[in-house]
Amino acid sequence: VIAVVTELGRLYHTPWLDTFRLTLAGALLLGRIFSVWNILAYLLGIAAAALIERQLLARTQRTN
Repeated sequence: VIAVVTELGRLYHTPWLDTFRLTLAGALLLGRIFSVWNILAYLLGIAAAALIERQLLARTQRTN
């Protein structure tokens, strides 16, 4: 959720915020450009982690 909110925050522009985004700290903390692909990557990562966790839980329940 935090990553998606941060990504959506890149759509908000003010002069002082855009100036901060041009600094190294601003680029690392807030990013510079909005990308739908980043949100897709977050969702795919969450889905992959959930699938792996489900498989591991099923495996441990079978051995008990």
